Amino acid sequence: MAAELFKLMTGADFLIIVYKGSAPGSIAVMSGEVPLQFSTPPSSLPYVRAGRMRALGVTTRSRVPSMPEVPTIAESGVPGYEATQWFGLFTAGGTPSAIVDRLAQETSRAVRSPDLKDRMSAEGLQPVGNTPTEFSAYLRAEMVKWAKVVKAANIKPKT
Repeated sequence: MAAELFKLMTGADFLIIVYKGSAPGSIAVMSGEVPLQFSTPPSSLPYVRAGRMRALGVTTRSRVPSMPEVPTIAESGVPGYEATQWFGLFTAGGTPSAIVDRLAQETSRAVRSPDLKDRMSAEGLQPVGNTPTEFSAYLRAEMVKWAKVVKAANIKPKT
């Protein structure tokens, strides 16, 4: 999806090869089978640090603290480009708000703790720990954004 967004925003035309996970994609890049990969820092950072791959840009809005020398795609000439992989905590519909609020507070406290924050940052992850309201707003914006990409790329589910 990050590659499709890149194509949409730049007008670039290249074939996207979908691998079953980042490991086969990374192997394809390192072996020269494909010239580039859109991957996550935890998947590619070890190869970058070992000199087996080169990071050209990060897809996040700002630079990744564990790779401050790598510019964002937006800084590299695609203004407004942002594609992030995120993880969220969900509960069943109808969960009492007091429980949702408590889970959110404890989760936020955990991801912002110095130990966990440092460990996540070292892997290229950027912990957020926002509120349920902020997360819901983010989800709505993401759905609108990616629906446009799906439509423009004419992506259809496999049957």
